[in-house]
Amino acid sequence: MDKNSRVKILFRKYLDRTASREELDEMFEIFEDRNRFESVYELFEQEWESKDVSFDLQGLSIEKVREDFEKNRQRRFVDVDKKKGSNRRIWSIGIAASIAVLLGVVIWYFNTGEGIIYETGYGETKEIVLEDKSTVKLNANSRLIWNKDWQDSGIRELVLDGEAFFDVIEIPDPTGESSNGNMPFRVVTPDLTVNVHGTSFNVVSRRQKTDVFLESGKVELELNEEKTGDKKNRDITLSRESLNSTSNTIVMKPGDAVTYSATDLLLEHIQNSTTRDHASWIEGDLAFENEHFETVLQRLEDIYGKQFEVKDTALLSRRVNLGLPYEDWATVSGLMTLTLEIDMEEVNGKIIVERKKGN
Repeated sequence: MDKNSRVKILFRKYLDRTASREELDEMFEIFEDRNRFESVYELFEQEWESKDVSFDLQGLSIEKVREDFEKNRQRRFVDVDKKKGSNRRIWSIGIAASIAVLLGVVIWYFNTGEGIIYETGYGETKEIVLEDKSTVKLNANSRLIWNKDWQDSGIRELVLDGEAFFDVIEIPDPTGESSNGNMPFRVVTPDLTVNVHGTSFNVVSRRQKTDVFLESGKVELELNEEKTGDKKNRDITLSRESLNSTSNTIVMKPGDAVTYSATDLLLEHIQNSTTRDHASWIEGDLAFENEHFETVLQRLEDIYGKQFEVKDTALLSRRVNLGLPYEDWATVSGLMTLTLEIDMEEVNGKIIVERKKGN
């Protein structure tokens, strides 16, 4: 993934307050590196000057971004003798003003520059027909950014944060430069890029990892090059033809499911999977087969925005088989209590989970 795509993802997660501590640190490090900042600055400056638009965010200007960044960059090194943790806190506080200004530019950039944004709230799905006539079903609590300048650039590209199922159509490449004669289509996440060749597939980008399931066709995964140097392969069954360790690419075939985390440097692969195993939500239900209860709760947290507190932590490792309709939370929670013989009560915005008395 190129630096600009990575910066966009980090900024968007910062805005949503979904960025992890590691992702925030990475964002701050980008600003620390003057060369990287200059690259980002030039990108937004070009867009700012090329669009004849007004932007009324108080105090916002490209000059202000540069000025604030320089001031806070100097402040970053004031207390060099302090502990590393304290030093990081000073940097975080000091740069907040310049980030706020630059984030304003980012919001403007996404909406008036290259990106068309599609979003869903908790418990909501959305059917999308892209400008190239490919279709996307966007799962709850997700965001998709489509490059609306795809015809000029010759590349159909989306940035995904969340989960989506894609059905991509083939379009002849007018430049004639692509290897298969079709215009490139790719989906970008913080961990990898999915290069598509007329395909139906599901992508989940959450919790610092990306899951890709291929239903039909062919995709090639390009792993994040910045962090793949010492990757650990756990339970990996990819053939030598599928995994190119030199270029960090993976060619998937129908039924393949790949999980990759650029943060944890873990790569997993499952063969002969089904849509129900990995994307049952597109059929209107949530299917869990022999899953840890903890995994089920994480999935429900991502979709419905609920926070859970499990009194008996032994429940978290319990294996469950569970089928739930993709409905409102009241319906889902009611069925869970009956099926799993548990009690669930919302207290101060948190769902308290306990075993039913007598079990």
